[in-house]
Amino acid sequence: MRILIDGQTLATPDVRRAIGNVVVNLIEQLVGHDVSRDWHIAVPTAAALDVLDPGVRARLKPVVLADHGLPMPPDPAAYAALLERLAAERGIDLYWCPNPMMANVALPFGLRGPAVAATVYDLIPLEMPGLYLDRWPAAMADDYRRRLSWLATAADRLVFISQTSRDAFVDRFPEAAERCEAVLLGVDRTRFWPYNRPMATREGRRVLFVGGFDPRKNMDGALLAFAALCRREGAAVADLSMDVVCAADPASRRTFEERCRELGLTGRVRLTGFVPDAELGRLYRDSSVFFFPSLAEGFGLPVAEAMACGVPVVASDLPVLREIGGDAVLYADPADAEALAGALATALGPAR
Repeated sequence: MRILIDGQTLATPDVRRAIGNVVVNLIEQLVGHDVSRDWHIAVPTAAALDVLDPGVRARLKPVVLADHGLPMPPDPAAYAALLERLAAERGIDLYWCPNPMMANVALPFGLRGPAVAATVYDLIPLEMPGLYLDRWPAAMADDYRRRLSWLATAADRLVFISQTSRDAFVDRFPEAAERCEAVLLGVDRTRFWPYNRPMATREGRRVLFVGGFDPRKNMDGALLAFAALCRREGAAVADLSMDVVCAADPASRRTFEERCRELGLTGRVRLTGFVPDAELGRLYRDSSVFFFPSLAEGFGLPVAEAMACGVPVVASDLPVLREIGGDAVLYADPADAEALAGALATALGPAR
């Protein structure tokens, strides 16, 4: 079987975000372990493949879009025409898009020839229009809806990263139900693992927040809850600080620091900026509790990563996070700072 992977995401800034990390890992695991398939990949430039493991790159047969005169992102019609020609020339059986909903990745609408599969992460822009669709330019919102409609009608198989996301899609597109399935994400245990011996002595306890400035990540809610915890617990949490892990441009950092001043958190909260997985694993292991008060998720990978590192978790009371965390996580209303603070206090326990 010959499979053509859509590798456009590898050449976008998203490759440094969670979704890009998932795409890279999916490609590496599939190509690296399934030697029965003949793997091809369409990428904007040859350099885009550099993010992949060298052994995986050696097994891939690339199609470089720039060599065919296509820009990034390509025009959907021109992209579909190129893929159809390549499918015929190379005998491609299946086209797989591991990231079909981002505006910086073209979908080959109307693609004919190979079967079509896609991995869908969430429907958050559709479920929270006040934060996304209603604020987007009309053309961007229309493109998002067109992508969903095309996937619902044209895809031979849609894979969702949680049962919650799969059910949300089927609720809106019941005609696609038999072509939809949930395959939950996993954790790379070479990067995320618990200490197998007592942790080295360190000064103070830390709450760890992994997210971003996207409103659905509820960073302000996390700061409000941490401030409420510090206020209500007083001296009992005098040793407590919080690490906020996410990429931050200078303007975002200034806004963040000003918000910390307003809440009396200066000196108690650290914005790390982007952190590679190897360092992130250490931050998980060295934290006293992992805090994930997100408003919406397609899966909630940081919750699974923190659990793999043996860290207590406080998370939003969302169906998808209960699907991931089960009874091992403390849940609270993400809109209630006091409830979140109470859950954090419970998870932290008494000061050591």
